[in-house]
Amino acid sequence: MSSTLLATALGSAPAFADAEDLLLFLLGPAAVVAVGVPADPKRERRKLWIPSRVAPNELPVLVAQHLNGALAPREVHRERGGGPWIESRARWLGAYVIHRDENRRPICRWIVLDTDVKSADHARGLTQEDATRLALAVYEIADGAGLHPFLERSHSGKGWHVWVLFDRAVPAAFANWLSASIAAAAAKSVALVDVPESFPKQADPPTLGSLVALPLTGSPRGTDGGRLLDREGVALHIHAVRLSDPSHWVQRFAGVEQLRLIAATKEERRRTEWRVAGKESHRFDADVVSCEAVARAIAPHRITEETARELRMDCPRHASASRRSLGVQRDGAGWYCFGCAVGGGSYALAKWLLPDGTRHRAIVDALRFAAGVTA
Repeated sequence: MSSTLLATALGSAPAFADAEDLLLFLLGPAAVVAVGVPADPKRERRKLWIPSRVAPNELPVLVAQHLNGALAPREVHRERGGGPWIESRARWLGAYVIHRDENRRPICRWIVLDTDVKSADHARGLTQEDATRLALAVYEIADGAGLHPFLERSHSGKGWHVWVLFDRAVPAAFANWLSASIAAAAAKSVALVDVPESFPKQADPPTLGSLVALPLTGSPRGTDGGRLLDREGVALHIHAVRLSDPSHWVQRFAGVEQLRLIAATKEERRRTEWRVAGKESHRFDADVVSCEAVARAIAPHRITEETARELRMDCPRHASASRRSLGVQRDGAGWYCFGCAVGGGSYALAKWLLPDGTRHRAIVDALRFAAGVTA
């Protein structure tokens, strides 16, 4: 199909004019790229990635060399120690997922998920069949989410990369959440323990962060290595690569992030209450931790019956034939032992279930444990 017919079929103009255009998009406003070289001349299947600082006018040249299968000898720097040195065996180009905007906030324009088999440079436990099943699951989930994924055969020729490109820069925290969510859903859908690697791996890396080998290399290490393929495994035309609108999922992420902030605020309030609370028992009542949580944390072995409204327990303070005389309301209303005619709130229940004579500080610690407070 011609470019014009393909664009008409897609309903819009192609996102990229050619392979160079796509690779420059993936590199973004890069000041640093990753240069891939064989780690050992005798072991071509292992790569060593070296960060290399470049000028903007160098990027098109590097992309052209990448497409031809070999980068020209250039001065590069090892990540740890050592001065500049000339690398004449460079073959691949890699892009760092995350960039910084004018306010130094981490952003990115794409995500990628990697399903690879166990090999020298990927300590994965996947078989070839599992890697393919997992990649197709990632593709289907991303496609079902209204995104436009495409497949790339990994450089080794054994695994797969699934790419999603956005039509705008998005916060790195969102990209990290979205890629990890797709990865988890894909692994679950095919009943695999191994979750695909998702990039970016961090929301705000302290350094350059994760890097990904660019596709379309002219120096494949395996069959179809670096080539773009469609869902059926047929070579994908560059004009068929589409950008995804992330608006819906950015809104969803904003809701998730808001819930996370609410939970964090609630947890901090709870921690503060524990730190400043006095010895009055009412400060540790069900508004801080429920009686049900106290019962399950301190004496789960004494729970003998559960209903929708309450837990029934064997009271530790008197012998009970029924072993269900102590009732704990599950709606947070409190507890009461019919044999002892004693009841109250969470603090009183913790004191009642712990050994007689337990000191106030130990009771507080038990309540902290029941509330899930770790510091």
